Amino acid sequence: MLSDLMVLIPRLKDKPQQFIQNIIKEIEIALHYHKQHIVFADLNLNLNLLLISFESKPGIRNQIADAIYARVPEAKMVTHL
Repeated sequence: MLSDLMVLIPRLKDKPQQFIQNIIKEIEIALHYHKQHIVFADLNLNLNLLLISFESKPGIRNQIADAIYARVPEAKMVTHL
């Protein structure tokens, strides 16, 4: 079974390209620690949304979210399914 996490990164698409690239690197680092559980991750710059699908395991949603927030403090969880 899979679960999803949707994360808003406010005004990301309006930032300079180098800033966006740095955020992408930080997200990659955060997700790397949970790569064995992550099935899909997509950053939609037009919507400023990061969508992550991962294996449903106790506590993993919070671990992934915490890892992202630690590296990208402006990130906001929109929803989880």
